[in-house]
Amino acid sequence: MAEEQEQVELARGGNNDALAALLAEAAPGLRARCIARIRGDGLAMVDAEDVLQVTFLEAFLRISRFEYRGAGAFGAWLARIMDNNLTDVLRGVRARRPQEARRADADPSDSAANLAALLGWTSTTPSRTMMREELRDLVLGGLARLPEDYRRVIQFYELEGRSPEDVAGLMSRSVGAVFMLRARALERLREVLSGVLDFSAPQA
Repeated sequence: MAEEQEQVELARGGNNDALAALLAEAAPGLRARCIARIRGDGLAMVDAEDVLQVTFLEAFLRISRFEYRGAGAFGAWLARIMDNNLTDVLRGVRARRPQEARRADADPSDSAANLAALLGWTSTTPSRTMMREELRDLVLGGLARLPEDYRRVIQFYELEGRSPEDVAGLMSRSVGAVFMLRARALERLREVLSGVLDFSAPQA
């Protein structure tokens, strides 16, 4: 429809009111789809409103790259983002690290190096060798450029070694939202750091 396309083009150009209108129109259908999948996949730790918030944040960050290809394209795009977020919850639950392996007292430089390795950075050759302090500064600098929720989830979960339950409490979110935010935050941080670090290994 012409009106939807016009709103999309305005949103792609940076008009937040246009994007907000598109998201508000799509929200009821997305919410129903989300609730159905939460029930179907047995994701009791997930709150549908958390899923929508993370999905809308990603839409805000990605809208400039969205290509309108006909009526319903925007809603389908949002649905894919939401489905990916729910898939990240499942992956997070299945790949959850043992609590005893998490350390809240880890050296900040070690934590930054571990985070860089998680993103796919490797220092196996002399040309990639980097002082821990320099790497820490690069990682923390990239972290500072992320949206607040992304920055906080990485700080609490990856750098401070807190449990998903602790992070959820600190951020007033569900445990499922922590897994979603972590996945999106790592993806965004890798993009931010790609200009200063060589990511030759796949992201974990």
